[in-house]
Amino acid sequence: MDDNIFGLLEKMYFEMQKGFKEVRGDIREIRGDITEIRGDITEIRGEIKEVKSELKQDIVRLENKMDNHFKALYDGYKQNTEKLCQVESIITDLNNKVELHEVEIKVIKGGK
Repeated sequence: MDDNIFGLLEKMYFEMQKGFKEVRGDIREIRGDITEIRGDITEIRGEIKEVKSELKQDIVRLENKMDNHFKALYDGYKQNTEKLCQVESIITDLNNKVELHEVEIKVIKGGK
């Protein structure tokens, strides 16, 4: 009976050692996967930094472009406003001349 118990204990010991080896192998595999994931994360961080840098440059370029366009639009608006003022002045002068001519016509007609 002692031999049976010893045999059973020995069998259990070998099976447990085999299980431990499998667990150790799994742990090594998981560690390898974690190392690979860390490398991927580092690579992704680098790509994110690169994209951020490119995005900042694009934003600066856009702001410069928009600034130039806004300046051109403002200049156009200013020129239109100045031209409108000139046209209004000409119309006022013409209205004054028409009124003066109307008075002269009334004087001429009244003198006959």
